[in-house]
Amino acid sequence: MKFTALSVFSMLLSLTLAPVAFANNAAVNSSTTLVQSTKNSTIFSGFFNASRSTSMVDHEDGSAQNTMDYSGRLNMNLSKNYVLRLSGGYSQNLNDSSYDDFNDTSVSIRRSPFALNKTFLMGWNVGGTAPTSKDSYKRQNMMGAFNTGMNIVINPDRLIQGLGLVAGVTLNRNFHQYETDVNGNVLNQYTSSQSLSVSYDWPVGISLSADFVHQNALSYQNNVKEFFAFTQELGYQMSNWLALGVGHTNTGNVLKSNGTDSNISLTDENSSTVYASATVIF
Repeated sequence: MKFTALSVFSMLLSLTLAPVAFANNAAVNSSTTLVQSTKNSTIFSGFFNASRSTSMVDHEDGSAQNTMDYSGRLNMNLSKNYVLRLSGGYSQNLNDSSYDDFNDTSVSIRRSPFALNKTFLMGWNVGGTAPTSKDSYKRQNMMGAFNTGMNIVINPDRLIQGLGLVAGVTLNRNFHQYETDVNGNVLNQYTSSQSLSVSYDWPVGISLSADFVHQNALSYQNNVKEFFAFTQELGYQMSNWLALGVGHTNTGNVLKSNGTDSNISLTDENSSTVYASATVIF
């Protein structure tokens, strides 16, 4: 066993970051590189992210992850408070190119956070997902998905300068031609995610963030599965159009294989990945 020893410099040159895959191709990404406010002065805004990730521990048995990921987001301002958002991406498996695949494409309308009281702000979104990945339209025979969600933000004026706290919940309804995939596995009809993000930004452009996501999945046969993801990231905003980030992600089932013991942990030598990314903002 050996730990992957990549310098921050070499990782940044490689442009690394890994999305956390959940059931039915849902994904969670780190907050500092992929959460972006729309530019009120223009109709269109967005970003392009290129990233590279690898397993934190290489067991030298061929199981180490090694991927290159590309993602993009396009925002169109509909009004002062409403945004139309289009998101998609592509992932390369550097160990086996047969697993290269597009991500599913999502379209949503989002309401910017508004004040509930002096402490809390709330935003919401509603949208749909098109099955553009081979996993979705070939293996799952997915026809599409409907999703909605909301975020609760602590008013920055109530916190110390630079600190951010956000909690969110989403509900997703999948639509498939059949209740099982091509291999006979029962598919998930509903998924729901609950998230908590904490971040701190320094005036010099450096930021730290930590995210936790818990997801419930309900299959067509009413079986429930639970997943989790931890992400920690160090980011640097080099300019108003370029951001860099390095971090760690661990994701997996909430319960161990015995069905009773908790599997939630900050790191795991079998599932943890390290990444670095570069994001171009426009």
